Amino acid sequence: MLPTPPSSTKSLIRIAIRDFLIWYLIVDTVKTAAMADPYFWGIASMSSPGPNATYLPSIITDIAPLTKLYRLLLSLLAVVTALSIIFTLSPLFFVLLLPSLNLHNYTRAPLLEPFLYAPYWGSFTTSVLDKGLAGWWGKWWHQLFRMGISEPSRFLIDKLGWNPQSQKAKLLQLFTAFAISGTIHAGASYTSFNPESRPLSGPFAFFFSQAFGILAEQFVFKTMGLSNLMLSWPRSLRRAGTLMYVLAWFYVTGPWLADDFA
Repeated sequence: MLPTPPSSTKSLIRIAIRDFLIWYLIVDTVKTAAMADPYFWGIASMSSPGPNATYLPSIITDIAPLTKLYRLLLSLLAVVTALSIIFTLSPLFFVLLLPSLNLHNYTRAPLLEPFLYAPYWGSFTTSVLDKGLAGWWGKWWHQLFRMGISEPSRFLIDKLGWNPQSQKAKLLQLFTAFAISGTIHAGASYTSFNPESRPLSGPFAFFFSQAFGILAEQFVFKTMGLSNLMLSWPRSLRRAGTLMYVLAWFYVTGPWLADDFA
């Protein structure tokens, strides 16, 4: 099910203001936590001892795998909160600010229509817990670049005369999409003016590897028959198994991106 946009302009503005304030507080909290960790200053490695912060239990700071997991989750939260607060600016600018200056009349675009401002994030439970890594990138994560990332492979498939539903066409779509995504983020890394950035072995490797993660997921759960075995399990247990795979994959590949961000 696709995210549902607000039902009216007033509710859109109210939700945008509420979300902006909430995400602002979360961004501030995440930044405070990150600044207490030398890893996020770029002076310590992912596997280095945890930050000397009183708010963290010793089990996280003393056990290396848990320290790594904490840093990866904080990196993810930082990305999600930063993007989310930016997303809230769109309705605030186009629906609240422009009409107050009477500037919305200079365009024919229906900027005041709530359907233009559907939520950017999908449902985590139905997307990730039910669909795994493919659901993470295809349904839960924001789809701002979806058109630019998906259309090149469709163009190639059409020119090659392949059946869009064939296995080779789906593989081309999968690897092309993540190659383009990796190139976009590698470009951002390259232009960050950081002499220690690693565009290819960092962002590009992370995003391109997600294609292999999705294929591995399909092999484990479908080709090996694990999905059929899990059908007899309680739904909560099936979801827990899917989540464990997603977390394990990001635990391995996440540092390639997080280290470049840090």
